[in-house]
Amino acid sequence: MTHPMTFRANDFLEMTISRDLVGSALEPAFESLHLFIASRYANAVVSGPVLLAATQDAREFLRANYPNLRFKLQPDMTQLRAGEIRFVIEIQGVQFDKGAC
Repeated sequence: MTHPMTFRANDFLEMTISRDLVGSALEPAFESLHLFIASRYANAVVSGPVLLAATQDAREFLRANYPNLRFKLQPDMTQLRAGEIRFVIEIQGVQFDKGAC
């Protein structure tokens, strides 16, 4: 004799959503952001003003294309290499470092 499996709403409250799972779900958004920033700033010399402009563009891109995504995005100036723009994106307490250009 088998018993039917039933779920209650609170069964899912204890479910752990891993950083990898969140990352894989958001990878298309990160890839789109990467392509957008790379194409927009392909020939730019990365400086303070360029980094601030790229950060603002990245925020606007994510807000326009992923309106349900709640995020904080900051430039990461500690990890810059020549010609590289990096962002730190925090989504509901999950932090991702993404190079963009």
